[in-house]
Amino acid sequence: MKIATMSFDDGHMKDFNAACILGANECQATFYVTAGRLEPPRMEEYYGVLGLDRIREGYTGMEIGGHGVAHYILVERPETLELETVTARRRLETVFGRPIESFAYPYGIRDKRTIAAVRAAGYTHARTYDVDPGNVVNANRYEHAVTLKFAPSMLDTLRRCIDAGHEHIHVAGHAWQFSSDDWEIFKRMVEALLVANYPITSNGSFWRLASGEAGR
Repeated sequence: MKIATMSFDDGHMKDFNAACILGANECQATFYVTAGRLEPPRMEEYYGVLGLDRIREGYTGMEIGGHGVAHYILVERPETLELETVTARRRLETVFGRPIESFAYPYGIRDKRTIAAVRAAGYTHARTYDVDPGNVVNANRYEHAVTLKFAPSMLDTLRRCIDAGHEHIHVAGHAWQFSSDDWEIFKRMVEALLVANYPITSNGSFWRLASGEAGR
């Protein structure tokens, strides 16, 4: 079965541009939100004058994933593991009123202790920032790689992956880095995947499908 997944890191008001484009095409993605950005004064820095109600509305229909509270490199700050995994999850669940199952390691950096902490915190899967253009489906759902990272040249790379018949394509990036030209490329990328019959969904939906849990 062919499937595409997308994810955006950090949490920013530009996330809503991606969510709008995806929602208009009946697609989903995972938005890994740094929980500390949902509290003053950082909320104003990343979401402008939008309050929590507008932020929740902006992510309607999308999966929210954990990305820490302060976006620390966890292997360098092991004393913050509970804060960055357990507390982050609880804060996001309080804000969004739904279970948080997915996690993305800040900067993609992790070790065995970090992975164990993420699992113990109740997340069911986690994404790295490792690039594996050949096969991002591996046996360890706590080290989910990406097929490609968003860049202006990404459309050509994506088309090569489609032409190669990859079963799973995962695109990751940071919406806050997108320029106006990048949003046009993003729209074309979504179109290319859908024309090639790749449904675009969240990481959570992907892992439920992979484990046979969909529909249960």
